[in-house]
Amino acid sequence: MVKGIVRDAMIEIIDFIRKAIDVIDDDQVNSMINVLFDT
Repeated sequence: MVKGIVRDAMIEIIDFIRKAIDVIDDDQVNSMINVLFDT
């Protein structure tokens, strides 16, 4: 449950960073999420 909340927060943060910087592509974001959460 906590892991899910943290994951949702991380997804929002990463999405915000991606919009702010606009250089990180979706594949990199998905790879980071997968590495961080072993999904």
